[in-house]
Amino acid sequence: MKRRAGWRCQWHGCGVRGGNGGVRLYADHIVERKDGGAALDPANGQALCPKHHQVKTARARAERMTERPHT
Repeated sequence: MKRRAGWRCQWHGCGVRGGNGGVRLYADHIVERKDGGAALDPANGQALCPKHHQVKTARARAERMTERPHT
């Protein structure tokens, strides 16, 4: 997945370089597994830099929390 992304963050407008000499890239599930995303489907994967992986994960978690009924 990282190779397919050209060793760059796939967040729109980012493109920070990962790999040797660059930042760490995360192999991220586009649709998180907790939300029904396929674990091993290459089409459900993207490479993200640490900043954008954190932003995306926090947004997905916040959405999940607002969708749950409050008891």
